[in-house]
Amino acid sequence: MDAEKKPPRITLPPGFKFTQKKIEVSGTRTIWTLRDRLDGWKLAYGQVRIKAGSPAGIKLTDFKIPEDSPVKFPWQAPGIL
Repeated sequence: MDAEKKPPRITLPPGFKFTQKKIEVSGTRTIWTLRDRLDGWKLAYGQVRIKAGSPAGIKLTDFKIPEDSPVKFPWQAPGIL
């Protein structure tokens, strides 16, 4: 996630690792970023990217991945791979 400002409320799922930091994108402009630091087994074969202005909050939760999800994980890869 990239946002113009860090949200005042952030809720992250337990057991997952994230990095938060500010990145300078020009001489006077910075953005706040949130990135996952997942183990290889949990990495997705795809990305979910979010761009925001000034969100009031972020709530990320862990949930069961649907089989038809456009984002794939290692355990969803065909056996042929």
